[in-house]
Amino acid sequence: MTAATVSAIGSHGPEPANSPRLTRAARQFETVLLNMVFGSLEDSFSRLPGDRPLSGSDHYQALAMQALSASLAQHGGIGIAQLIVRNFAKQQHAKGLPDGPEG
Repeated sequence: MTAATVSAIGSHGPEPANSPRLTRAARQFETVLLNMVFGSLEDSFSRLPGDRPLSGSDHYQALAMQALSASLAQHGGIGIAQLIVRNFAKQQHAKGLPDGPEG
């Protein structure tokens, strides 16, 4: 990324709290977080002690956890994305910035 690209990105001012980009980023964050949590839970509880996984099954299980996490986040998840967007709106309001394109 060049310096011109970075300055062009920052020159648009603050992102509105109800922007699609912010919502998408918050959902992506929630997806990553859920994937980490579900992956750890799946690793902890999917096998009996001393049991050896089948060759390649770990890859399929990781893909399944990614798909589950992405689907949950896109359909509301556990509320982390909404919390991020709501908190961002509160911060903008406290700074006197508009909450969205209309405000």
